[in-house]
Amino acid sequence: MEVIDNVIQAYEAVKLNDVSKGIIALCTFVAIIIVIQKFVTAWKEAFSEGDRPADMKQFFKLFYIYIYVFAIIMAAPFAFTIVETALGNIQNELIEHYQEDVDLSIDEAIATFTRDYIEEVNRRSNWVGKQIDEVIALPFNIAVYTVLLYATKYIFFFFAAARYLYLILLEIVTPIAIILFLDEKTRHYTHAYLKNLFVCYMMIPAFLIANALGSVISENVMQMCGQNKYTMLGLLFAFVFKLFLFAKSVKYCRELF
Repeated sequence: MEVIDNVIQAYEAVKLNDVSKGIIALCTFVAIIIVIQKFVTAWKEAFSEGDRPADMKQFFKLFYIYIYVFAIIMAAPFAFTIVETALGNIQNELIEHYQEDVDLSIDEAIATFTRDYIEEVNRRSNWVGKQIDEVIALPFNIAVYTVLLYATKYIFFFFAAARYLYLILLEIVTPIAIILFLDEKTRHYTHAYLKNLFVCYMMIPAFLIANALGSVISENVMQMCGQNKYTMLGLLFAFVFKLFLFAKSVKYCRELF
């Protein structure tokens, strides 16, 4: 999809530039130094009288937390890449199968809308009604549809851009967030980081689900009211209802935990 692809390309360009890589490397270096310092301190406290661990099992039991933290810090960049690849595939599937309008170019979307509109008019109206709808109402509805489609695409663009900015900032502070888990007094910062990471990963799926749900519900509401979903009223109702769901989707993501 053009919208999400443009944002992903920008995300990768910013993430891989020298400034971002330098900041991430610095945070990683500081985190590793802190882990090593805490490990050395714990070693001295555990074996202050010159004792040594009896075997590897005792050593691991005493210091496993530092080993795990060090391993997670080193593996974090690869984990982000794997998760982003998996989520990207899921997003593409959701967009391809459930976001037809948003996924299409403007010309393709207008052609599809016109075809569906005429089919709906033919099903509902007599000959006179068909002529009025196709000659007079259709151009106005196409104009409204085009404006609202552009608006939906740009809202999705803003959602995606904000999400990837959010992700870059979280990636930068990941090493620091991991080492804060070592101390009970700072562990809540790690929990807050994980919550924010969850919200970040849920933003685009939440938008796509809200968009699909809004389309289905608004169509059903129009049918219950005996109205054509392709009319100006139907299009405006669907758009306003989707805006409501978009706002709620972000709010509910933050309130899940």
